[in-house]
Amino acid sequence: MNRLKLAAAVFAVTTALALTGAPAAFAGSARGAATANLSVSAQAALASSTTAAPLLMIHGFMDSCHDAFDYNPPGWDTSNSGGYGTASSFLSGLGFTNRVQIGYYTSAQPNLSVQDYDTSGGVGYKCDYNLQTSSDVKGSVTGSNAYNGQCNNIDTNTSHYGNTNDHIARLGCLLAWLIFDHYTLQGQPVNVLAHSMGGLIIRYAIGATNAGVANFPPQRLLVANVVTVATPHQGLPDNGTPASYYEAAVILDGNSNELSDMDASSGLMSTLGGSAYQQPQGLTGTYWTLMGASDGPYGSAPFCDAPAPSGAITDGGNIVSCWLNDGDSVVPDSSQMGMQSNAKILYGVRLGQIISCSPICVYTLNIADAATQYEHEVNIPCGSFLGVTACFKAGPYYLNDTGSGGTMAWECHSCGAGIPGGSPVHESRSLTAISAGLQHNSAMCVAGRFSNGSTDQAILNAYNSNGGVGNLGCPFDNGGGVYVHYWSGPQANVQDFTGGGFGPAIIVDGPQGGYFVNYGFRTAYISGGYSKTCLAPTDNAYASGGGTRQDFVNCYMTWTSSTGVVVHGPNPNTCTDYGGSTMTGPNACVGFYTGSVWFSGHGVGLFGQEIWTYSNGNVVDSTAHYTLSGLDTTRASQLQAYIPNNYSDAPNAHYHYCSPGGGCADGYVNQNNYTNQWANFGYVCTTDGTATIVLSDDGGNPSGSLVGADAIRAVRTGIVC
Repeated sequence: MNRLKLAAAVFAVTTALALTGAPAAFAGSARGAATANLSVSAQAALASSTTAAPLLMIHGFMDSCHDAFDYNPPGWDTSNSGGYGTASSFLSGLGFTNRVQIGYYTSAQPNLSVQDYDTSGGVGYKCDYNLQTSSDVKGSVTGSNAYNGQCNNIDTNTSHYGNTNDHIARLGCLLAWLIFDHYTLQGQPVNVLAHSMGGLIIRYAIGATNAGVANFPPQRLLVANVVTVATPHQGLPDNGTPASYYEAAVILDGNSNELSDMDASSGLMSTLGGSAYQQPQGLTGTYWTLMGASDGPYGSAPFCDAPAPSGAITDGGNIVSCWLNDGDSVVPDSSQMGMQSNAKILYGVRLGQIISCSPICVYTLNIADAATQYEHEVNIPCGSFLGVTACFKAGPYYLNDTGSGGTMAWECHSCGAGIPGGSPVHESRSLTAISAGLQHNSAMCVAGRFSNGSTDQAILNAYNSNGGVGNLGCPFDNGGGVYVHYWSGPQANVQDFTGGGFGPAIIVDGPQGGYFVNYGFRTAYISGGYSKTCLAPTDNAYASGGGTRQDFVNCYMTWTSSTGVVVHGPNPNTCTDYGGSTMTGPNACVGFYTGSVWFSGHGVGLFGQEIWTYSNGNVVDSTAHYTLSGLDTTRASQLQAYIPNNYSDAPNAHYHYCSPGGGCADGYVNQNNYTNQWANFGYVCTTDGTATIVLSDDGGNPSGSLVGADAIRAVRTGIVC
């Protein structure tokens, strides 16, 4: 049947928006298809993302940030070709420009040249953060998730704070909160370089957080890579003689809490031996590298066995620092390597078999490279025992070897808790190897991640398939948090991204999968308020009509250079609120759209929004589409249509309705019999709480009769589905 339907009377809302920036157009591509490969520049951005991440540098026992990372003492042994420098300057030259030194001492420690906080006025050096300063730990974070002094519950004796009587568990708690508040809540992963006891602090911080230990942060930390250097992962054995480092340290420090915690038989070491603390993982995974070394056994008395036999390999340092066990003269190599890890590197010389002990003991040796028998420390103070003074100030040192030449070391990958076996292999010198260890895990964004570590697979898939960090950047907090979160606008999970090649974007996990919205479409979607009327995108933007188009559940958007962005669908500023998801109708904010031609009812209807069209015999032409949600899934719902007092006289108005689990059916209403009344036309059962209805202009109605479309609702009944 031919009818005059004026285009000017078409019921469609098209809103032109004065927005800058063209949506990404994928010319010649299929709708929703991923069309952009990662460019060379994007690949470079991904490769550099690990070095660009903050590098937290944590010193060890009785040490300071300066002495560990920024001090290069004079008089080093010259046998190590390639030169010396500081860890900070060397790593900066390799791209680690965002270095953050973290200390935890506030009172003077014996014989240290510079403290974590220098109070002398002469040097003015301090760490970037000190764990004893609450504002350093908490930063600018506020709210229930922020640090609020919880770690003091671990040890309430405030006289212990800031000196060697501070427990490692409390320091681990403080470090965990610093990482959580400054970085994890912002979606920013960090790398960690930890020396000696510092490695125990970061290990406990990650492990205790994962285990849900009281007073620690409520969710896992974003730590991408950790390198521990000469860390006593299995503690310091105490054999009761000055030939053990533990006893030597007692002479220097007294039996402090930190030293007691590092006793191999302590409660802390027992806890660290548990599965939660073996290679503990951050939110997106953590790559652990353990680095250590072993000195040669020969040197000068009294702490070495005796002057070395002719031709024997001696300690690499220029001052006494050798022990009659394998290790770096401070931590045994078995303890340095004493945790499961992704990789281990052990330098130096290890004892073999005893050949004889008359008059001195002579050993066979396992030699990786005598030139890299790294010392544990610089500037460890001298100590006296039984009238003998010992000093440990020799080199080379792990954190000062800037040499570019290679060496040999024992290595393993996917390692258990033991020492690497096999023959030595080619390896870089210490600082170069440290740099490599800090770059293994390049998964530096929390794309697709909820705050509890679980994954929204649709968002993650959309992120990866559309170029990842190169095209979309990394997540950021645009008001709902940096992680995946539910947004009531589109009624879906979303995540905001800083933008790479595609500019700032939002990925929405909608009913048809994850798709991103960017440029002008994003502005309309977020700032223009169209997320609540258009709902989730059903594809990515694609080339259409000389411009770009993107489709959504309840609208579509177009862009051309002449029109800018136009939204075809309900205007969030003028749409009608039908009071809930179980009722909708013309001009509804959600759940309604039309096909072909409809005319305005000029204020008639339940909310004055009725539309109408001419009947079309038995052929479908014009359609009105309704989507209801939130229906009861255990009881049947009765479907009702509101019939206004005008523009609705079709004797056989056709309603076709469907629901998941309930199938489809047809209902008919004689609209002549109702005046501003609800008319029943069917029942539905639904397994997911949704139902769709289509009112069409067929039904065999007489020519000239009017099909009125107004509100439709679902009313719960007592009928069991």
